[in-house]
Amino acid sequence: MKALQVRNLYFGYGSQTVLEAVNFDAEHGRMYALVGRNGSGKSTLLRLLTGVIPLQRGEVLWNGTALHRLTPGQLARHVAVVWTGRPMENLRVYEVLATGMPPGFTAREKDVRIRGLAADWQMEHWLQRPVGQLSDGEARMVLIARALLQDTPVVLLDEPATHLDLVHKAQIFGLLRQLTRQGKTVVFSSHDIQLLSGLADRILLLHQRRLQELTPEQALDALDGVFSHELLTFDKQCKTFKFRKL
Repeated sequence: MKALQVRNLYFGYGSQTVLEAVNFDAEHGRMYALVGRNGSGKSTLLRLLTGVIPLQRGEVLWNGTALHRLTPGQLARHVAVVWTGRPMENLRVYEVLATGMPPGFTAREKDVRIRGLAADWQMEHWLQRPVGQLSDGEARMVLIARALLQDTPVVLLDEPATHLDLVHKAQIFGLLRQLTRQGKTVVFSSHDIQLLSGLADRILLLHQRRLQELTPEQALDALDGVFSHELLTFDKQCKTFKFRKL
């Protein structure tokens, strides 16, 4: 059974159509990158998948069950979500991570899992710090760590690399890749085209209200067309955009 299925999804704000006939399946054990220009509908699509925005037309199924049939608690057992933004500034990092733990664990078991993940992520020294004392990048890592503690078959992330330096980006995506090797599904949106090379198994490209599911190799020509500009050139060998000399 597919981890996630999207069928004939349409959405618009008033008379403006944002998404049209969107269809795709997310398989277990794969990483999907959702890309597109600003305003293409990436965040809207993620909010539709998780019920933050009600569906207007079409269907979303999590592990074969329609989204509208799932209670918030049931949905939380299917997918962990990391939105942009910061957690509550007055909470300690330990307290934020604890909110990601599913029910059924003793206090001792929760403590072991939280401290174990913090050690894996080299954030043990943050645990007693208030979130308000963290940088934006550190706060983003805390939110991603909290989602992983939720231990769901799917992890969905909106711009997970925002505010992270190269080392922390590598750390985050290395851990996410480990999840796919365990059979979990990872879907992340990104503006950073350079992140796609060697990371995603499939590219979900949103352009002109439609979605294309592409292999990384197929995406090279498509991305060149979608992000074309007179000051940009796409280096296919390096798989990255470069600015032309001004």
